[in-house]
Amino acid sequence: MMSGEKCSYVSVPDRELRRLRERESRLRSLQSDLPERLEAIRRQVKGEMESRLVPVENRIKQQERETREMKGQIEAILTEARQKKETARKFFGDLTKIMEETGSLPHSRFTPGKLDAIGRQVEDARRNYDGNMPEASLSTAQQAYWEIVDLREEVLRKQKEFILTQQAALQEVRLLLEEARANRKYQLELGHGVDKETLALEVDHWTHGELSAFEEESKGLQEQLVRGENTLTTEQAKEIMVRIEAMKPRLTEIVERARQNILASQLRVNMAEMIVAALQGQGFTLEDAAYEGGDERNAYVAKVKNIAGSEVVTVISPEKDKLGKNAVSIHSYDETFVDEATLQQRANEITAILNEEGLEAEAPVCTGKAKPEYRDIAAVRQGKTMKTAGGGRRSK
Repeated sequence: MMSGEKCSYVSVPDRELRRLRERESRLRSLQSDLPERLEAIRRQVKGEMESRLVPVENRIKQQERETREMKGQIEAILTEARQKKETARKFFGDLTKIMEETGSLPHSRFTPGKLDAIGRQVEDARRNYDGNMPEASLSTAQQAYWEIVDLREEVLRKQKEFILTQQAALQEVRLLLEEARANRKYQLELGHGVDKETLALEVDHWTHGELSAFEEESKGLQEQLVRGENTLTTEQAKEIMVRIEAMKPRLTEIVERARQNILASQLRVNMAEMIVAALQGQGFTLEDAAYEGGDERNAYVAKVKNIAGSEVVTVISPEKDKLGKNAVSIHSYDETFVDEATLQQRANEITAILNEEGLEAEAPVCTGKAKPEYRDIAAVRQGKTMKTAGGGRRSK
């Protein structure tokens, strides 16, 4: 004979949450060498950055030397151009060489279109030269030369800025990945002295894969930075850095969520023990208890039975995204007729016990007939109720 299902929502008040946090405040990482590993990453990235900056710095110095030399040549050309057309021809040779060297720089990436515009000026100067107009030719060529000098300086400056930005972002994402790996496992110490209990805490398990997703996202950003070494713009590298910085607080939140989830799981067991104690006062004894699917992240189910054969199953389900709040449903399976008033009294006594223990239990309400699938704790342990209960249960 099936009886009804009573459902109540139980919250942990702020004072109890503080007590729980104080009681288990010792969360110990198993990665004691993390600082040394992070420092090794910093040294590695610094070495990579310096090796990439050296050729850029050398080209900047070379540019400065060539600029000083060419300045003297230009002054000589302007003075002697009218008598020595050959000197002007040589200047065009040097200008062509500088254009070719500039073409080997990543100008299209950092200054798109500018070198082509200067190239058109050089062609105009060459046509003037071929047309026997050396003064006009030299004037245009001189202007083109100084624009090339400015362009080379701009390209090298932007290339250096990119390297610094990209390497800084690469360092931060590598540090983030290393910290994520170091946060995979913790030891959660509960209680003090002889009552102290140490629990192994797998962060990814207790957050339903959040840490793995975090690592994959970090790896994706790292891959963008590595593969984009010669294609990314500085702005794109900066955008990636912003995303990396935004991810940092999430890692702490994921670890905290794992800690809270394992505590909430323990709380469900404690609540079940309180309810069983209340039902024992009504003549029931504990028969069996289990987490759904044998998974401590899921609902906890406890079954009691009296000498008349009546059974009561309590299902304590975590409320999603609500730390300390659980849906408590009481399923009564009575072999003899039990009226609604008796069922309500049974539920009220359980609610009173929970409130006396410092929890905040709402008044129970009837939500329909007791669900038969919860009667078989072996099926609960195997996870069969998770497939059959479906939308009929407010929980995970």
